[in-house]
Amino acid sequence: MKYVIYISTSTSLFADAELEGILTISQKNNAINKLTGMLLYSEGCFVQVLEGDALAVETIYQKIKRDSRHKNIIELAQGQLTERIFPFWSMGFKAISNGELEKFEAYANPEENSLWDKDADHPALIVLKTFALSNRL
Repeated sequence: MKYVIYISTSTSLFADAELEGILTISQKNNAINKLTGMLLYSEGCFVQVLEGDALAVETIYQKIKRDSRHKNIIELAQGQLTERIFPFWSMGFKAISNGELEKFEAYANPEENSLWDKDADHPALIVLKTFALSNRL
């Protein structure tokens, strides 16, 4: 199983409704492709971890890189996993605005230690935790 972690900059700031749309579509597509992961957003910056079958991860990652809603995509890490870090999240999500996004089952509060408990030394969790806490999500 493969994982990839990247960071990018949005071409404009996203409203909650736009983020909700991205999340809804991502969760549907990721479930179809048996991908799991986490997406964090704060003030125009995204960081994402995708995990799953190598071909599916690479296919979706290439699609993400062509998406005109963001730029400056920097791959931070990629590698192999023996088991998923986010096994139950077709796309976990966290944005700076709590509001309506809390209704999603995979909405995560980085202040809750349980988000970081599993395999805390893995690069995916280190990147996500650093991003979330430094942006005060």
